[in-house]
Amino acid sequence: MNLNLLNGTVGQAATVPITINEIDFWKQYIQLLNAKNSSNLDWKEIEVLAHILAGDYHKSHFKGMLAKAIKEKFRLSAPDLSRMKSKLVAKHYIEDTGVQRGDAIPTKALRNFQKLVKSRKVNEFTVVFPFKIEDDKTK
Repeated sequence: MNLNLLNGTVGQAATVPITINEIDFWKQYIQLLNAKNSSNLDWKEIEVLAHILAGDYHKSHFKGMLAKAIKEKFRLSAPDLSRMKSKLVAKHYIEDTGVQRGDAIPTKALRNFQKLVKSRKVNEFTVVFPFKIEDDKTK
């Protein structure tokens, strides 16, 4: 049985894609990763990470004008942004570039997926959660 968790449809209707913008796509994707990885991202971390993933995957969003844009958009102080960067690194969503102090970009796995999304070679994604529900034998 197909079940669309976004709009509650079942069966064949559940496979019809929903059109969303790139930021909203990344928010949905991050929430799925968050659930899968039990990484406990809070809503602001999800928002900021979605903003980063919708941006340029070659550039650090934690320095210069890109950091300034994040601080303004999400009302973060410089220390708040630094703490968020540390949390996202610890939760394995971004990594230090090792090139310049403070530079951080999405992890290689996220960058590869980000490149695919941005290329628009593929613009429909279906996420599959195959479950088989068994009776509880402990009862």
